[in-house]
Amino acid sequence: MYGSATYGSLEYGGNIGRRFIPVAPSAPIITFTYQNNGALPNPIPYSTTVANQAGLPVLVGEPSDHIVIRIYNNYNCVPNVVTAYNIEFQMFDTTGLSTQSTEPVAQAWMHMTQTGFGENSLPAALYTVYGEPTDTAVGGSASAYLPSYASNGSLICAIRAGNGCGMIEFDTYLSIPVDSSVNNMDYLFALGVIYEYNL
Repeated sequence: MYGSATYGSLEYGGNIGRRFIPVAPSAPIITFTYQNNGALPNPIPYSTTVANQAGLPVLVGEPSDHIVIRIYNNYNCVPNVVTAYNIEFQMFDTTGLSTQSTEPVAQAWMHMTQTGFGENSLPAALYTVYGEPTDTAVGGSASAYLPSYASNGSLICAIRAGNGCGMIEFDTYLSIPVDSSVNNMDYLFALGVIYEYNL
């Protein structure tokens, strides 16, 4: 499918009458937020809570606390933004390149589960709750994550912009395998959204 051109303001020019000025469609505008639409910090601080003490490091063999993330197309409701198709999520190292060379990426530490989707739903309550039965480990050269539902509930892996904004929501956490050789240090990695679109 192609994003269709819409029409902007009318111009009047003396005796020439009026004419429509086409407004060109623009590329998807992808925004990451928390579930409550708060801005995500960069980097996202994955940690764990033990005995009511939050902010502890994630240990080998144990999961981190869960963080729910929303990915919007056209969060600010800009006119004429097109749909992002064939959405997939991949992990990248700290350089942002697809080298898949760092521990979290190579060993698929990030786990994702789709929890919701919606359109024109900036208030946090206005969306469809969906719970995937299992999570997906994301990372390495072959472990991309494909959402189960699009922002409108269809099965086409897309985030529509429509007349406002579309979003898909995910529960995420880190799990470091027991067999990994991890030093006591911070690791930085990036969650990337790859998509296609038509202008």
